[in-house]
Amino acid sequence: MAYTLPSTATLDQSVTISWTNGDPFSGFLLVGLVVPSSGTAWAELDLQGQAPGERIPLFTKVPVVNGKFDSTVGIIYSTSISPPNTKYACWYYDQSSYPPRKIAGPSTLFAVTAATLTPPALTLTAPTAGTVAPTPDA
Repeated sequence: MAYTLPSTATLDQSVTISWTNGDPFSGFLLVGLVVPSSGTAWAELDLQGQAPGERIPLFTKVPVVNGKFDSTVGIIYSTSISPPNTKYACWYYDQSSYPPRKIAGPSTLFAVTAATLTPPALTLTAPTAGTVAPTPDA
């Protein structure tokens, strides 16, 4: 059986992801597959029409730099995934701390059906200024 690459969508480059204060966001968008169920959830997700066992990852990390999505990352079309009716959810994470800090999400569920994906809008609340000075020699 020949392997066929699945159809993928890239994230909309015309969108600028910003904090609530208007500053561009840098971090990443985590896109997760929502496993369908019919009483019990599927144990794995595969590429539609491929040999069984061609598992796909449950999460895709999309870097966001100065408010723009990385244009080289693709999200697999929902129709290219088996079982049918697979959807996605997403979260935004800030990478300025370790471990990365979840800023917003989960989103509403969505399907990927076109070459350009605009993820559901989420509010990225800007952090407030600190009020406690650091302690020297601490």
